[in-house]
Amino acid sequence: MNIRMQYDSAIWVRIGGPLNVEGARILITRDSIKVTNRLEGR
Repeated sequence: MNIRMQYDSAIWVRIGGPLNVEGARILITRDSIKVTNRLEGR
């Protein structure tokens, strides 16, 4: 899991598995949460 934060703006969360395979990305802002499922292409 990799977490990046931008002060007063956004939080990015990257969830990965073995061999650096990316599973999902999550963008959290003050008014929304966006999830991208990288395994299913959504």
